Amino acid sequence: MNTLDEPTAAAEPVIEVRGAHAHYRTASGPLPVLDGVDLTVGRGEVLAVVGPSGCGKTTLLKSLQGLAALDRGSVTLQGRPPDAGSTDTGYVFQQPSLFPWWSVRKNIEFGLRLRAHSGRPSAARRRARADELLELVGLTGFHDFRPAALSGGMQQRVNLARALATDPVALLLDEPFSAVDTLTRERLQRVLSETLHALGTAAVIVTHDIHEAVFLGDRVAVMSERPGRIVETFEVDGKRPRTGEFQHGEYLAAVSARVYQRLRSGDERASASELATTRGPVAARSPEPRLPLRKGTADA
Repeated sequence: MNTLDEPTAAAEPVIEVRGAHAHYRTASGPLPVLDGVDLTVGRGEVLAVVGPSGCGKTTLLKSLQGLAALDRGSVTLQGRPPDAGSTDTGYVFQQPSLFPWWSVRKNIEFGLRLRAHSGRPSAARRRARADELLELVGLTGFHDFRPAALSGGMQQRVNLARALATDPVALLLDEPFSAVDTLTRERLQRVLSETLHALGTAAVIVTHDIHEAVFLGDRVAVMSERPGRIVETFEVDGKRPRTGEFQHGEYLAAVSARVYQRLRSGDERASASELATTRGPVAARSPEPRLPLRKGTADA
């Protein structure tokens, strides 16, 4: 267990967050959402982030992509502020976000097509890159399929391939497997572990699934209730890519139990605080408003 938010190995820092504070805009005034978050992710390292709903996990992820503005603090990717319009990061959402009218191969080529003319690969190179990634995620032979012809799990594999097509500095994943069944989810976790290991890509994955966090992460960062801060970091031993045996082994279960206890202890303290300041039943939380986005992005 490690209470310092530093890479487990002396790897070159890829992501650095220092003193990140952010708030939501509400009708009654600002609502703090991040409270001094510090973290570092090294090259080839996977950091999994878990925490209660509404603690700012997705806000943190969006700040790494340059989509959410911080009030104070800094975020850098290889020493530079993130740019929402660049291909420095690849983002995988909860739901597949493929263009239904394009083939699988064209969907994967999308990011490559957006590059400036000086750096845009040729059509032949785009095709070759897409086919390399299809093989990597286990979808060789599906290049001409439309998304509607694929299962949800297969669509998420295409999403993963598309996010990796531009060789991003870091891969950001927001609950990427929450919409699929348990067996598919476990299979996709193994695919992701194998893919990240093969490419050596740094990654940050936000998830509510503690077992998933421990299976995928070199470290698991636990966030507090809103306003979110990292209260503890657990190191995970075990070589990557991780196997099905590791996925259902005693070690993963033991680390998951420790992470769960840390989350539960924080939740119990929060509940006690609410009961001490609220007469009658604990007041229901209102839906979360949204953070201001970077200029030039749509609030949708």
